[in-house]
Amino acid sequence: MLAKKSSPKRSSQLKANQERGFISLLVLLVTFFLSWIGMMTFMKVSSQERIVQYEAIKTQVAYAADSGLEIAEAQLSANTKWTGGVYDVADCEVCVCVEPQSEQFYITVSAQTRNVRQCRYGTLISNQEGEYVLSNYGILYE
Repeated sequence: MLAKKSSPKRSSQLKANQERGFISLLVLLVTFFLSWIGMMTFMKVSSQERIVQYEAIKTQVAYAADSGLEIAEAQLSANTKWTGGVYDVADCEVCVCVEPQSEQFYITVSAQTRNVRQCRYGTLISNQEGEYVLSNYGILYE
């Protein structure tokens, strides 16, 4: 048997087909890699956005809890029989509780919105003008 010699034309066509297959595979890999980078970037940005939103809500609730102490101060300066209540401050539900203790009042405040909650406590004492002022302040951790 005689071995057939491949013609130069046929061998160049075979080589061109192999190169086209390699280029297609390379394009597919580059496309996959760029898609993966885009997806990772999107996930990182969206998680950072959620963190920023949570911190903003947390700050809002902290200010609302501090406002509860100010509400107690104003109410007790006007009426020493006041025992607290529930208020809506900056889209937060603020619950103020008052416990009279001899010549001072112990105040606890809880502010909540969505899934964020902040609690504060303070002691109000009477000053020389007969107004109640905050003499002690703290954060309650749950």
